[in-house]
Parts: sequence; C-alpha cells; structure tokens
Amino acid sequence: MTSRNSEFKVLGLQALLKSKDPQSFIEGLVRASAQVCGSERASMHLIQPDGQLRPYVLHRFPTEALQTSSTWIVEKICSNRAALHRTLWVVRDVWSEPQAEELAEPATRFGIRSAFSVPVFNRGNECIGTLDCSSSQVYAPSEFTIGILQQIAELIGQAFTMHPELRFVPKVMARGVGDGARYT
Repeated sequence: MTSRNSEFKVLGLQALLKSKDPQSFIEGLVRASAQVCGSERASMHLIQPDGQLRPYVLHRFPTEALQTSSTWIVEKICSNRAALHRTLWVVRDVWSEPQAEELAEPATRFGIRSAFSVPVFNRGNECIGTLDCSSSQVYAPSEFTIGILQQIAELIGQAFTMHPELRFVPKVMARGVGDGARYT
C-alpha cells in the first residue's frame, strides 16, 4: 500500500502543479472524496481569521440546504471536532448519537445519518480546515477509505499552501458543486 500512497501523492502533486485553476482542482478533490466513500455529499470547510469554520466547497447538498445554511449540521457533528482535535472524527449514526441529540431532527430532515471529517493541514502543519463526507445511511469508513481521504486532504492542503489567496472567503460565500450546478 505504501508504494500506492506515494504514487497517488506524486500524481496528485503533478496534477496540482499543472492545474491552471486551483479552485476547480480543489472542487474535484472534494467530489472525489464523496466517490471514494460512496457518500451522497462531501464538503470542505476552512478556518477563517475569526476562528470559525466556513463552507468552502459543498458537493451534492440540496439547494434548500445551501439557502438555509444547514451545512452547520455537518460542521457541528464532525468538522469542528476534527479541526479542534486535529484528528479524524466519525459519527456512525447521527440520529442516535447522544452528543448530537439536538441535531437529530434537522439531520433527519436533510437526510444526514452519518458524517465524518478529516483535518486539512498546510505545509506548516497548521490545521486550515476539514474535508467532510456525509451519508443517509449508518456508515463508518474503513481504514483504507480513511487513508485515501487523508491523502486527498493532504493534496488540498498543498493547494492552499501554493495558493494562499484562496484560503479566506467572505461569510456568505460557499461554492456548491453537483450535477453541473454551482452556487455562489
């Protein structure tokens, strides 16, 4: 597996270096994370100068979710914890998670049954955000899947290290990607 990891990283870095549109490169990596996990949705949240996580890329979130800022469900369940503790955070079943009891109703409404996040680090080992996936099914990622997500998160961290101007976004901005639609 180690040689595959190295090959993936090398190919990913080569693609990043060749990319003329680093924003689209990051969006593609977020989409890939959903595919790797078989998740319905994926997102990338960034830590802003005020210390708050804000959505940066949202993949396959319903338009209603984008308009109501309901992505906070995933943020509160996993993203904040992954960023704070600088480690993977998995919630297999949001609907029965005691620490997420107040989120069960909105999670049910938006079809979020499980969620997990991996932290994204820049080259200086600063946690700059999270890569998140959620599903309508009870789910826990395998070690193999987690390893791939961590590699995708590393590539995203490299992209932000190489293009720091992409890092900070206005409070109201989130780019939604899915089915050819973009929401800004």
